[in-house]
Amino acid sequence: MNVTVLDSASLGSDLDLTPLSRFGNLTVRESTPDELLPEVLRNSECVVLNKVKLTSEAMKNAADLK
Repeated sequence: MNVTVLDSASLGSDLDLTPLSRFGNLTVRESTPDELLPEVLRNSECVVLNKVKLTSEAMKNAADLK
């Protein structure tokens, strides 16, 4: 499974996200600009987010999300 953290910077620098890798391939992004969101979601099956807003337009490319 491809697990993507979209905005780790908003979660704080003291948070260890590596335990999420037990669920699959982990990609941690400090931030994800709106214009890159559809591309990033395209290969993601699980997404962790805090401040990023998921729009219907971005979700069109998110066919693999569980």
